[in-house]
Amino acid sequence: MKSAILDLGTNTFHLLIVEINSGSVPKILFKTKKVVKLGVNGINEGNINPESFQRGIDAIIELKKHIISNEVVSVYGFATSAIRSASNGQEFIAAIKKQTQIDIEIISGDKEAELIYQGVSQAVNLTESNVLIMDIGGGSVEFIIANQKEILWKQSFDIGAARLKETFHTSEPIEQIEQEKLKTDLKKKLTPLIKSVNKFNPTVLIGASGTFDTFVKILFYQGIVKNIIDNQTEFEIDIAKLKLLHYKLLKSNLKQRLKIKGMAAFRADMIVVASILTQFVIDEFDFKELKVSGYALKEGAISQLRSN
Repeated sequence: MKSAILDLGTNTFHLLIVEINSGSVPKILFKTKKVVKLGVNGINEGNINPESFQRGIDAIIELKKHIISNEVVSVYGFATSAIRSASNGQEFIAAIKKQTQIDIEIISGDKEAELIYQGVSQAVNLTESNVLIMDIGGGSVEFIIANQKEILWKQSFDIGAARLKETFHTSEPIEQIEQEKLKTDLKKKLTPLIKSVNKFNPTVLIGASGTFDTFVKILFYQGIVKNIIDNQTEFEIDIAKLKLLHYKLLKSNLKQRLKIKGMAAFRADMIVVASILTQFVIDEFDFKELKVSGYALKEGAISQLRSN
């Protein structure tokens, strides 16, 4: 049976079309995405501004064309942080239904974290040792402490890259005082994470989704991440080399970042705050090992569809 996954994120709307048959591994038939930046000029005020609202609707209309042409039988659509926290989020979902007849579920941060774990567990060889999974979205960041058997703790925090960029990164390059204010804010807001890491002692940090995918691509072009092969789902990153990239990002302006080979253009404005967040976690918990999962939320949703 052909099914479609529609993941309505804060920055990007993703479409994944898969063949799911009982007893066999799901086969990805088609995937695409639309950059919508739904949170621009509104995410920290708790609303989707009119321009972003229309951009989002237009993106779904375009994505539906692929759903129709691929003769999809069922659609599982879900929305995350920007829509979840917006005062007009339900209005946006209703507009999608009216114009495309597609139902979208607004999922909770806990549900999002659970699906991310399901995706990561398919991509990375988890063991009995505890790991910390970190997924940096535009609106929220999900942290999950887990192992191959179970989730031990999970929480979604409204500190996504779009929110942090709008609040703390207003100069190009980012000023030292902005960096310090951001790290102070993270220290305060991530108190539950700090307590849970001290309790469960994860030994490996696993990054998932776009920010970490971008780190991998940049380091690949620098010759640091080697031999990326088709269908590879797990990558290792040298933390010392990532820190060097971090320092480069801190000193760069937007124009310079756009010229970095491997940089996704739509991430160039938010990659600095995402890098500061990543380094904060690495330094705060003294992680020595960092892996990147090629799977996350969308692939976790496929796993859920299989079990239904």
